[in-house]
Amino acid sequence: MKTIISGAVAALAVLTFAGASQAQVVSNITVTTTGASPTTTAIYASGQPCVVGSTAAHAIESVTVTVSTTGAYTVTDMGPSDGGYAIYNGAFNPAAPATNCIASNDTAVVWTLTAGTYTFVGGPWVNGSPNGPYTMRFNGPGTVTLGAPPAPVPTLSEWAMILLGLMLAGGAALHLQRRRAFG
Repeated sequence: MKTIISGAVAALAVLTFAGASQAQVVSNITVTTTGASPTTTAIYASGQPCVVGSTAAHAIESVTVTVSTTGAYTVTDMGPSDGGYAIYNGAFNPAAPATNCIASNDTAVVWTLTAGTYTFVGGPWVNGSPNGPYTMRFNGPGTVTLGAPPAPVPTLSEWAMILLGLMLAGGAALHLQRRRAFG
């Protein structure tokens, strides 16, 4: 009887854990356009892959962003004005805005992103919209942050391997030096 009850409790614990949803993380990315910002004729509508149209030249800004966790992200335009946004796997070329573009947004949409570094482009949706900050909210399984990820720091075991290698190289050099002196 104890075995059956223990098995039932263990099964219930597994089902409870498996059914638990992963906490969602909210990240805001803001780009600010000015009179000195680069321009493009690209106009973005919501879609994955990108939906890129053409309009009169207008200001845009691009920044590097890092996605920490692979998954589905609900991406929402937070304004303050109507903006157009896109995410690129690699560089953004204003003359060829569809190249490397993996997703675009004008209002709210779900983007499936893999962990990694991307180029995020944003600005007014059309020419004549005001310059200023344009914010996109990412709600998903991980963080979306400005900039590239930091360089990895060696772990304790990696430092031990580095020191062991240096000691072996130093021992070999010492052995060769003594061998020449007495040989």
